[in-house]
Amino acid sequence: MLSKPPVPILTTTTPETPETPETMADNTASVKAFAKALYSSELKESLPPKKDFYKFMKEFLSDPASEKPADEELERLKSEYTETLGKPPKGPKVNNKDWLKSKIAESSSASDSDSELDEVKAEYLTVLGKKPSGPKTNNLEWLRGKIADAKKPKTELQLLKDEYTQKLGKKPSGPKTNDIEWLKKKIAEVDSQTQEDIELKEAKLQYEEVLGKKPKGPKTNNIDWLKEKIAEVIGADDSSDEEIIESSDEEHDEGDEGDGEADGNIPPPHPDGVEAKKRKAQKEQEKQEKEEKEKEIEEVEEEVEDEEVEDEEEDEGKGTGLKPLNLELKEPIDFTFEGVAYKRTFDDDKEVWMVEDEDGNGVGEWMEDKTGGWIVWEEECWEEIHTEHEDYTGEE
Repeated sequence: MLSKPPVPILTTTTPETPETPETMADNTASVKAFAKALYSSELKESLPPKKDFYKFMKEFLSDPASEKPADEELERLKSEYTETLGKPPKGPKVNNKDWLKSKIAESSSASDSDSELDEVKAEYLTVLGKKPSGPKTNNLEWLRGKIADAKKPKTELQLLKDEYTQKLGKKPSGPKTNDIEWLKKKIAEVDSQTQEDIELKEAKLQYEEVLGKKPKGPKTNNIDWLKEKIAEVIGADDSSDEEIIESSDEEHDEGDEGDGEADGNIPPPHPDGVEAKKRKAQKEQEKQEKEEKEKEIEEVEEEVEDEEVEDEEEDEGKGTGLKPLNLELKEPIDFTFEGVAYKRTFDDDKEVWMVEDEDGNGVGEWMEDKTGGWIVWEEECWEEIHTEHEDYTGEE
């Protein structure tokens, strides 16, 4: 049993201060100062080990009532942070209330913004009939602006353009795109189309699909001629197929007769077999040769026609108002067509004569045969501008 040693009384003079509640830090500092003075005195030999003394004093000072109560607001913020961001807070600012509040607010604001963006995109799709695309897809102001523009009542010009696109199957183009009267006229022409007009349009589309080019020349609007040309190409393809099939059957029969030991029920060659590939290659070669021959014939006929036209113009001493094509030099040629001045320039890539008006606008292609020459207009509006020209005579 340890006996309490006499404690020396230290007298000090300190200024009087108002009494304040002692804190844990004050008590600890006092104990350390007391222990240091005690174990530096003459009594240290009779004292227990300093380590045991400190342990005792620590237990003595750890009063549960003096512990700092838990910060309920901080714990609530940490819990809200975890719930909002999906992870607990970490880092040096984990106990910083202001930092926790700002992070929670940022996450909530971003969530609200995403929800608003989704709603605006859905409205964009409903109003404009398509999803937003491009670099401004997530720009709320841009999306709202497009929606507002779409909700505005359309002008007469916009409505006419929409009707034009719907009825003619293409958007209006050319110098008269914004001409209300021209749009009305074109729409009225479509509305007044007869069954024959519809059939002509369908025949032209089929011609372009089968022959791979648009119909040109004086018979462009002749339905019988268009159908005849289409039938020629389709008939030629069918006859080639029949010839190949017959040739294949003959080869198959000869093979059966030559092989006496073979089974009579030999199946036809597989479509992916060697024989099938040979027949396919032969068909393609024959078709190519036929096309080359037809092209050569056409070129010869065109040269003959051009020579006849030149001879006729020289014999008559005057032309039809159309200058002959300079096929050798292919230099630009100024000429008049139905009284209106134009210029034609040979396009080496397309191998056609392109026609320009006095302002340099490309208006179409120049075509010519023994009966005369004409312009295949690039757009209908150019033909209308031509007929409305002050120099237009209607004939050469």
